[in-house]
Amino acid sequence: MGKRTIINPSGQEGNFFKLNDLKRNVSIGRQYLETIIPATVYLYKIDHIKSQTDDLYGETYASEKVIKERIELRVKFQIEESETVYLGANGISKEYSGNLNFNVYTDELKGKNTDVLKGDYVAIADEDGDLRFYEVFRNNKVNNSNNRKIGGLASFYRKIECTVVDRDVFNG
Repeated sequence: MGKRTIINPSGQEGNFFKLNDLKRNVSIGRQYLETIIPATVYLYKIDHIKSQTDDLYGETYASEKVIKERIELRVKFQIEESETVYLGANGISKEYSGNLNFNVYTDELKGKNTDVLKGDYVAIADEDGDLRFYEVFRNNKVNNSNNRKIGGLASFYRKIECTVVDRDVFNG
């Protein structure tokens, strides 16, 4: 067996895993998302400058939110279990959809020249073609943990976590 060397980010050294290997694996993963399990999340970028806010509470009504753009992202998503909330002592309940979590390749975001920020809205289409809206509450900007890397080289995806919103908060 030959001598093994430590992997360095430039990909110039090492016998086992190089930066080109990482790029090839990410490319294969992206092709898989586009062909085998094509799942789309629609990202709604809100223009916080042009959106009018209430002077007293600093809130913005759904009808007054200005959308910069809507961007389609190819992702792998999962919807958590729904939650039942009891609204009073008389047993009235309401069932809420679970949170939406999705993984997006950093190359996908770079290719679309965008970023996912806290407070942005995303939508997915349900079985009937209707859009369900969610608000981003965790955007994983610091994603240097080992489980987000291949071969210890570089982070290649982000996990975005979103909570469901009612249509009076955001309606696309």
